[in-house]
Amino acid sequence: MLFQRLLDYVGVAPERLQVRWISGSEGQKFAAAVSELAARLQNLEPDERLRDEP
Repeated sequence: MLFQRLLDYVGVAPERLQVRWISGSEGQKFAAAVSELAARLQNLEPDERLRDEP
């Protein structure tokens, strides 16, 4: 997918981004998606590619 290649090009690992289609009326679904992503991100190591080089 083109967007995944763009993320890799700019240095963002694909597992650090999640795209979902959720309607404004689906509050519980949105909350569950945010909780799931937050839990997944907490388990990832820091991405060295995003650090400033000294």
